[in-house]
Amino acid sequence: MIRFFMLTIFFMLSNSAIAQVTDEKQGTGLSYANEQLANAKKEQAAFKLMLELRCIQCQGQSIADSDAPIAQAMRHQVRLQIEQGKQQDEIKDWMVARYGDYVSFDPSITGISLILWLAPILIFLFSIYVVIPLFSKKKDQKIDKQNEEAIK
Repeated sequence: MIRFFMLTIFFMLSNSAIAQVTDEKQGTGLSYANEQLANAKKEQAAFKLMLELRCIQCQGQSIADSDAPIAQAMRHQVRLQIEQGKQQDEIKDWMVARYGDYVSFDPSITGISLILWLAPILIFLFSIYVVIPLFSKKKDQKIDKQNEEAIK
């Protein structure tokens, strides 16, 4: 019985190792994601852009910092497009079109994002508008009570 379990565990572990090796041999693995560009200026531009793009799987990490498979694919795509001669703005627009505004740490200001940026300020101003009269009424009531007590 113990041999059966040991044999089962051995096959489970060996199958996962074989799958990883064949995945890399077929070229579908993401080992290409960390290959730097030969041109140092292009690599520096690619890295700068990678710091501006957010990993869509990770919370608040740039694709330069993330080890998630999607971030690796995005890094590869950035390097590929920089190698093809595209400008950073073009690549960023392509990423936003593909993954949405969330992918950019500095999203463009559109109608919905403008509302999201202004909503906290508007809520704060509205709350001040509501709260100040409440406190001034209580203050007026205290003064009226003090005046009534002074008259008596």
